[in-house]
Amino acid sequence: MHHHAPDSIPSSLSEEQQFIIQALRPHAPFNQMQLPHLHYLVAHCTQHYFTPGSIVLSPKMGQVQHWFLLIEGTICAQRSATPDDQTFYLGSGDSFPLVALQEERATRTHYIAQSACTCVLLPRDAFNHLLQQSEPFRLFMREGSAVLLDKLRKQARLYHWQEQHPDTSLNTPLAHFVQRSPITCTTEQSLADVVGLMHEHNVSSVAITNAAQHLLGIFTLRDLRRVFSQNLAERDQPIGQLMTLDPYHLSPRHTAYDAAMLMIQHNIGHLCVCNNQRLVGVLSERDLFDLQRINLVQLSRALRHAENLQDLRQLRQRIPRLVQAMLANEASAPQVTHLITQLNDHSTLRIIKLILADSPSTLPPFCWLSFGSEGRHEQTLLTDQDNGLMFYTPEGMTEDACRELLLPVARRINEALDSCGLTLCTGNIMASNPELCLSAEEWLHKFRHIILQPDPEHLLQGSIFFDLRALWGDQTGFDALLPELLALIADSPQFQRMMASNALRYRLPLQSPLQRLGSFLQTHEPSVDLKAGALSPFVDSVRIFALSNGISEASTLERLHQLGEHGIFTTDDANAFHDAYSYLQLLRLQLHLRQTQQNQPLNNQLPTAELNPLERRMLRESLRQAKHLQDLLRHRYQL
Repeated sequence: MHHHAPDSIPSSLSEEQQFIIQALRPHAPFNQMQLPHLHYLVAHCTQHYFTPGSIVLSPKMGQVQHWFLLIEGTICAQRSATPDDQTFYLGSGDSFPLVALQEERATRTHYIAQSACTCVLLPRDAFNHLLQQSEPFRLFMREGSAVLLDKLRKQARLYHWQEQHPDTSLNTPLAHFVQRSPITCTTEQSLADVVGLMHEHNVSSVAITNAAQHLLGIFTLRDLRRVFSQNLAERDQPIGQLMTLDPYHLSPRHTAYDAAMLMIQHNIGHLCVCNNQRLVGVLSERDLFDLQRINLVQLSRALRHAENLQDLRQLRQRIPRLVQAMLANEASAPQVTHLITQLNDHSTLRIIKLILADSPSTLPPFCWLSFGSEGRHEQTLLTDQDNGLMFYTPEGMTEDACRELLLPVARRINEALDSCGLTLCTGNIMASNPELCLSAEEWLHKFRHIILQPDPEHLLQGSIFFDLRALWGDQTGFDALLPELLALIADSPQFQRMMASNALRYRLPLQSPLQRLGSFLQTHEPSVDLKAGALSPFVDSVRIFALSNGISEASTLERLHQLGEHGIFTTDDANAFHDAYSYLQLLRLQLHLRQTQQNQPLNNQLPTAELNPLERRMLRESLRQAKHLQDLLRHRYQL
């Protein structure tokens, strides 16, 4: 049952109780609680005032008897009696000390009023009663930032809805789309029979199954064109000889987003839905996106087959609109950044093929490498190039001779990418740089040099090059390079420690004495740098944890998942870091989308005045999680 907070406050409440409810209204979970539960809270709590510098709660006060809710002001929370790296800040809407209260022990943290503060104190018995009675309160106390993030996703969806009113979202299970039984046949039926079935049922595919309805293959209109254009078939030929074997399939529990990504990655127009191997449906891209509001697959296919750079440039102008449509359809920030990266990958692959078609055919074999945000699948609308080239030296040629042939080609690819909106890297981290157009052996030597001589320049290179993946070409050398890289890092504690130290160079807003977190987000601090001041601390800290633990994945969120799986992070920490990072990505996407729509140059400076109270609170929580992650890194390497 869904409950809303009251629209008006009953006059039977005292003036102080009315003030408390008014102060709680902007904050989760109070804006979702039933009126009787809010009345119970204000009837059983007391209001306390603290002057700047006074102690609100400390370990010396013994077993915690009350739940504290900060209504106004800023509180500094320290893990020891003197300020150190275990310091964080609380602002209005924050509560404490939850764990100590539930475990019936003293707090381990010192809470000190940073400014004049107003707190509401609820006795432990009343707090426990409220936990039992109010589902929104219980859910929020248990899941905290995850609840806020879900609420903000819904806000984002409404914001981007505009004129679009789709009946379904990208998170809709595929079971929703399976409206009719699939058209099937056996392997023995003839090509003529299958074409007849397509015509009779007005479908563009027929699934081939056995007697148990287990999926064996699929035959589509694209297959029909292929067999006729190549004279591969007779009318009476069994379809089992012509079908596509083992077609891609998902379960009914997978989502429309999963299906769209699979279609994009493998350039397919049909997808089978199987429940425990049994075919239950076949979906086309038209079934998924019936009104073509979100032309994910269509745009992806068009990018891959663009005839020239001009067509590619025009197609890429659709991407911001696509991002808006995805956010309106409940896509998460990681899903959107992954999709943007996927479309950028398709653009890059097409450019490479167009340039190679107009280049000497005697080029040495090579592999195109992606670094940085593209390597991590985390690109937004504002992105530049970070790429390199790995070549294989043919017998009888020198590495320098190979480089001489490949550099002009790499330069043309970099320039073509730039003309399509993937701007040239100001730091020259591009394949057209002779230092990044290397043989497989030279790349290994370069990485070894970075790790064994970790000076500031090498540490910067490591932070870029060690988020890497192969995008095009012969991946043999890349596949051999990755295990070597992880082994080198595992054997180099000095490099790990210096990389960790480098990751701590970011000063989060809550660490700066001039920008204490509470006041920072509640007064007139003009902007937050979402990249350097929020996302990069996550990216750099997670990278060193992942690399030092042998995790080869480049994606920050996948690294976090595996660090949680391996027990390097607790499940709670891994989930909290995931939510915080996802929210910061969402803020950055929304910022770039607004700038694009207003024809402004894209940047990462988020004006704090544009945030509502819920968004400010979630930003504060996300920055606090970044601080906690940095503390774990500092502790791991004793920095």
